[in-house]
Amino acid sequence: MTKEITRLIEMLKQIKSRTGKDADTSWSSYDDPQEIREELDEYISQLTEGNEEVLNTLNLLFAPTSTFQELSIANDWSDEYLLMAEEFDKIFEKLKKKKS
Repeated sequence: MTKEITRLIEMLKQIKSRTGKDADTSWSSYDDPQEIREELDEYISQLTEGNEEVLNTLNLLFAPTSTFQELSIANDWSDEYLLMAEEFDKIFEKLKKKKS
């Protein structure tokens, strides 16, 4: 597993830790916090197993005004999210260049 994938897994775990049972998901595409936590676990599992196809899905979730940003705004951790999204974009581009 590359250091980039390891870092992405850490970022997803960080988002999961910020999505407790009382998290506001009203502006996201999820019905409740448990749903997003389960999906994050699936993405983590896929990355751990070496499935980098999930990167395209994560790219959409990290996009401006998409799910993760809306979740962060609704739950008062948007500053932290913006730093994370910037880092995600750099990692995503680096991994895409390696594949081409």
